[in-house]
Amino acid sequence: MEDATADASTGRTPRGTFALGNKAARGNPQARRMYELRQAMLDAATPEILKSLTKVLAKAALEGDVAAAKVFLSYAVGQPIQAIELSGPDGEALGVDWGKVQSAISAALAPFGPEAKLAVAVAIRGAVDAPPD
Repeated sequence: MEDATADASTGRTPRGTFALGNKAARGNPQARRMYELRQAMLDAATPEILKSLTKVLAKAALEGDVAAAKVFLSYAVGQPIQAIELSGPDGEALGVDWGKVQSAISAALAPFGPEAKLAVAVAIRGAVDAPPD
């Protein structure tokens, strides 16, 4: 075990860790307080209390309280899936350059003859241009 004596100028051990008595080693006092408050709430929460609160929240939601409905549904059903829109560097839509795709496929299929290149290119183009299911 290493000596916990601190370098007086830095408050650190020879390995660079916080030494005993270093004020920064105590952590964030606000985080410690939030931990204590959350722990107190968890200690007070019982299944019966949560059921009662859920019934009150559901009743408020049914009476038209939109905020209560949002909270109730977010916990009962979960958050809705967020849509992600991909775009290019200037916000334009991402598109596939089918000319490049066809060129790459043609190069890869060159050893198999022109019929293979054409068949694969037509099949891919048909799959991309087909309406979604």
